[in-house]
Amino acid sequence: MEAQKFKIGQAGYEASKKNTVIWAITAIVIVIIAFGYYTYEPRNGADAMWVGLLVFLILLYGFLVFRILKKLKAAYDSYVITIDELTITREQKNLLPRSILLSDITAIIKSTNGAFTIKGKTNDPANTIIISKLIDDREALALVLEGIKPITVNTRPTFKEKYGRWVSIAILLPLLGVYLIDNKIVVSICAGFSVVLYTVAFFKVLKNKDGMSKPKKSLINIVWLLLLVLAISYFKLIA
Repeated sequence: MEAQKFKIGQAGYEASKKNTVIWAITAIVIVIIAFGYYTYEPRNGADAMWVGLLVFLILLYGFLVFRILKKLKAAYDSYVITIDELTITREQKNLLPRSILLSDITAIIKSTNGAFTIKGKTNDPANTIIISKLIDDREALALVLEGIKPITVNTRPTFKEKYGRWVSIAILLPLLGVYLIDNKIVVSICAGFSVVLYTVAFFKVLKNKDGMSKPKKSLINIVWLLLLVLAISYFKLIA
């Protein structure tokens, strides 16, 4: 059959952008409340300095969110699912192309959020393709996939679908604890959680590095953050 291509259009990006902005605002509100509670001390000359620092942090955060949205747009613009007579292939910026032979597909699962998961012969991530819920022409895509293998509909949302965003925000809490709180017991607990989280993230990237075009950069960023947490914890607990 003639190769068919499916992409994420502007409407999909706008929907994701709106969702990202909402959660970004939620996260910064939590950070501001925590920052204010543990650092604000009303005294002569301190108010202006504290407000100035707060404004700087908000502007910095806004810049980071802007960069995230810019990278998100580039990722969505480059996202392509190609289905030909032999394979199904996913291409996206900063990710290595991933292909599965149609004859090797063991299951096609539709999630409650509209995404499709294409499974190959093994459970290796390299043999799994997840088709974004934001893809254009989902009805046409579903017909093509149905022609390859009957689609299994998952009626129960996964834990990640239900709580993924909240988990992401919860991960910020131990980091905030390390940076903002001086109580040694709390800092110890938060530092322990942070070290575990970064260690898990490091080995997860290491395990899936074959599917990433820049795994070294991700690993270096994780190591820097881990060292930063350890350094701050050291000065608060020992020095």
